[in-house]
Amino acid sequence: MKKLLKRLPLAIVCTSLFALSGCAIIITPDGNDARFETAWNSNAIKGNNEIASEKRAVTGLNALSVNGPVQVEVRVGVAPSMEVIADSNLLNLVQTRADGATQKIWIDDRFNSQNPIRVVYTVPQLNEVSSNGSGRLTINGLNGNYFNLNNNGSRAIVVDGQVARLEVNSTGSGRINATGLLSNDAKVRVHGSGSANLGMINGGQLDVVVHGSGSVNASGRVRNLTVQTHGSGSAELSAVMSMVADLSTYGSGGIAAGVEQSVSAQSNGSGRVTVYGNPVQRNVNGKRVDFIF
Repeated sequence: MKKLLKRLPLAIVCTSLFALSGCAIIITPDGNDARFETAWNSNAIKGNNEIASEKRAVTGLNALSVNGPVQVEVRVGVAPSMEVIADSNLLNLVQTRADGATQKIWIDDRFNSQNPIRVVYTVPQLNEVSSNGSGRLTINGLNGNYFNLNNNGSRAIVVDGQVARLEVNSTGSGRINATGLLSNDAKVRVHGSGSANLGMINGGQLDVVVHGSGSVNASGRVRNLTVQTHGSGSAELSAVMSMVADLSTYGSGGIAAGVEQSVSAQSNGSGRVTVYGNPVQRNVNGKRVDFIF
């Protein structure tokens, strides 16, 4: 009965659109991708529900590009290999190709299946990832000088390991969970309603910009902290202690951060800046700046 109630809103939406063009729904609940397409879409290939796997030949490239509704698991630090798992008649939809220093993975056509299309990819080193679309991406065992992540769409991404420098650019509603990642320096840009949890940052600098209603979280200790929020988004960095910080809100968003020595804090609009600590040097503009110590 509960499952029926949960599906009822989808049924109502599909019924209301029946006279127009049917409905196309992509559901990716916590890593289980399911793609439903209407019978009116003659281009959608229906999965036969017979799970099969296929090995693909790959080399050890340090960049990865993922496009489309596919679930990808990356294991860093071992010999290169790739396995594709899906309905047997959908395996040929999964395209994998090396393009320069980038390993590309994408879906070649529309499909209709109750089972996720999965790719398990192992590689000795990974420095860059570009993701477009929906689904889930997990990256385990990062270990290098830097890691750049570009996420466009609604994909959920989980990252763990250790890197010297982390750079994140996220556009859309995607969720980035890097609570298991340790980095020395980090730069993050969030555009839209997505979220980025950066994990532990211990070292030089943390640079954060949020546009829209998105959010950024992190913990650790850094020398320099720079944060801007534009819109209703938030930067929850009260678990980050910085020596010097520059904090600015534009709109209704909020910033919370720890500061020990020097802070420049600006609140432009209805947003609030909360400083945890008692820095001696203070440059404050706006009425919505609070100090808690």
